[in-house]
Amino acid sequence: MRRKGDPVPPGAEIYWDDRADTLGLLWLLPPFLVMVIVVLLMNPPKSVGEWVLLPALAAGCALAFYLLFRASPCYTLLDGNRVEIGYPNGKTVSFSMDEITGYRFGKLIGAEKVFGSRYRYSNTNIRIYFGPGRSFPLGGVPGYKTVMARLRALELEPQWFPPEECPDSFAIRGSMRVEGSRLIFRGEEIPLPEIRVKQPIASTVLTRRNGERIVKLRDESMNNLDLLAWKLEQNGVSVGSYLPKL
Repeated sequence: MRRKGDPVPPGAEIYWDDRADTLGLLWLLPPFLVMVIVVLLMNPPKSVGEWVLLPALAAGCALAFYLLFRASPCYTLLDGNRVEIGYPNGKTVSFSMDEITGYRFGKLIGAEKVFGSRYRYSNTNIRIYFGPGRSFPLGGVPGYKTVMARLRALELEPQWFPPEECPDSFAIRGSMRVEGSRLIFRGEEIPLPEIRVKQPIASTVLTRRNGERIVKLRDESMNNLDLLAWKLEQNGVSVGSYLPKL
């Protein structure tokens, strides 16, 4: 576990998390508790059990912020192909970029669905794979953009999970799948180079070149949207920021 001020190997880069965002959340706790107290005074609890709710709520909030602080990586060291990620509890994770076999965008779960994104796929919720049996969540590490730039420079394919998925055949939902360079939707075969990705108002849709809508992408009922974005890009179609781009 490194500390600020420790010497860095020649040619290496180190990125520190200044904790400003996490500590900023901690400053929200006192005003929140004051607001709760005011509400309780205006509407006094009718039982001892209801009064107990206030300290329980405060303790729960403090514990949540503490766990958030402890679980977030505090530094990332890039030394050639070697990556070392350190945590406040002294734990370190290290690996070589050469070990990575692929990566995928993960789906948001729990509170992340509410606070992270309106999509179940987050552009920072990345998981890297070292073969089929070992993986690591990369999202949120200090120096994330630099790590991702190096990862993309390796020109890896996404991590596949055969036999359900392979580069030329994967399902998006029951009536929609990719086969080779074609999108199969309700029995119709649409060449991927003919597809465009747009976001009128707040919904991401696939359209034809002439603007005719093919389908609205409903994340809650679709899988492999990161693979769809990857395949479209492979066929010369820009997905912008509308889909999680590998």
